[in-house]
Amino acid sequence: MKFFLTLILIVFTRLISTAQNLYVQENHPITASDFYTKTKVDSSFISKINRKYANTWMYIDYNTGDDNYCKGHDTYHKKNKNSFTIINNDITKTDIWVELLIINGQNSHSIGRKCFVKYNESFTLKNLKEGLYNIEVIHGNNWKQPLNNSGCLGRFAINESVTSWVCSKTYNIERFSHHKYISLNEKHNTHYDKKFKKLVCD
Repeated sequence: MKFFLTLILIVFTRLISTAQNLYVQENHPITASDFYTKTKVDSSFISKINRKYANTWMYIDYNTGDDNYCKGHDTYHKKNKNSFTIINNDITKTDIWVELLIINGQNSHSIGRKCFVKYNESFTLKNLKEGLYNIEVIHGNNWKQPLNNSGCLGRFAINESVTSWVCSKTYNIERFSHHKYISLNEKHNTHYDKKFKKLVCD
């Protein structure tokens, strides 16, 4: 009898511990700076949490700025003194995740730069590669991403919507050019044009 009672107590304790760990990871946001502070103090921090919570998503309260969590995915061209300012005036009072997309061909892009801009704030990207660009914006609140985020995945948990690159104007970014984009999160729809074989904005 004592054996079974002890076994039940052990199982119950482990279940509570697991639930608490998942709750902390999934419901308590940490800032990007806090995350990097932990990794500097303990260099094995990332590998530890990746092993323990490989499939767990967490909220991250990003400050307005470049996407430092996905380091290595952005390129900077120091000789280029250009800039691209993103202003978040969303009528939905949402934060935005912005991707500047280099146009490689019809319906073909590669990511040039990314940034996060909180509602009612702005951010200026600098030292961009020269070329033609579209812009795609994800709007929403409460950004979530996997702890093991090698693929730069993420989404908003609330009020998520997308302003597609299809509805973007084309920006010609040159070495000394300066551009501005104001995000309003106005509704746009897209559809596939069979005649021209491409997505178009309504």
